[in-house]
Amino acid sequence: MKEVALVIIFNHNYTANIKPLTLLYGNRFKNIFFVIPFYNGNLPNVINVFEKSCFFQGYISSALNQIKKEGFKYYLIIGDDVFLNPSIEETNFKNFFNVNEDTAFIPGPFLLSDPSETRPSRPYAPYWNSIADAQKFDVIQFGFHSEKYLPSKSEAKMLLNRHGFDFSYKIPRRMFFPKPMIRFKEGIRHNLQGIKLLLKNIPNLVYPKPLKYPLIGSYSDVIVISAKHQENFISYSGAFAALNLFVELALPTSIAFAYPKIVSEIDTKYKGETYWYYSHNECEKKYKKSLLYLTENFPIDTLYVHPIKLSKWK
Repeated sequence: MKEVALVIIFNHNYTANIKPLTLLYGNRFKNIFFVIPFYNGNLPNVINVFEKSCFFQGYISSALNQIKKEGFKYYLIIGDDVFLNPSIEETNFKNFFNVNEDTAFIPGPFLLSDPSETRPSRPYAPYWNSIADAQKFDVIQFGFHSEKYLPSKSEAKMLLNRHGFDFSYKIPRRMFFPKPMIRFKEGIRHNLQGIKLLLKNIPNLVYPKPLKYPLIGSYSDVIVISAKHQENFISYSGAFAALNLFVELALPTSIAFAYPKIVSEIDTKYKGETYWYYSHNECEKKYKKSLLYLTENFPIDTLYVHPIKLSKWK
């Protein structure tokens, strides 16, 4: 079997990124696939998809279903605006992500009802924007027989519990109070966002709507999965795409259902460096919008830097 495929997900049809990404990773990975929505070119390593980017778990299911016949042991899946540690390549990636055939890596899986959780993508912790997506989600939807493709509620809860996620359908009121709401050093834009979130969540501060199906969340722009359990993963993530579940709920939940063990950044020496919403400019200033400068000054013990908008960087 081949060791690993690097699968790069494009949220949008920005094919200009193919060339710089090939230059960036071509000498580190023998097998690179680009997954691009509404692609109309003829490159053999580009996989055409049609789902919305907010459900890009469907991109991944479609891509893996096409390339699984090539016999890869692992898939390292990243967004096109993720800059991997320059030392990561196909002979050593398992050491960086601490994976084996029975594990999957995802940066920071968390329970939606845990107010103490502050892993990546939660700048307003304990509040998380996509809790609302989880509250309105239901596996019972017209035109799709979810019971054929997803675990029952009781089975789903058991599958989450085996990873240490003591799932509860109830969400505490304090999950909807973004704190600290006021951060003087972040500027007006950030603080206005915090106030808007507070106003938006007034109904949930009175009575939080319970969840209808067991789910977990996680930042999902970098994952590693093995082929050993890929069939279940492909089915679960494809089903969640058909049901329009937001990707940062769908991917971590699919991984938890399909794989016996999850590893995250708390289980690795290397951590991701992420910049959210109000802090994109901080990333660009720190690395001078230069891929060469970032490569030469890549921070020690860092897995990746995100986001790096290739269209804006030299």
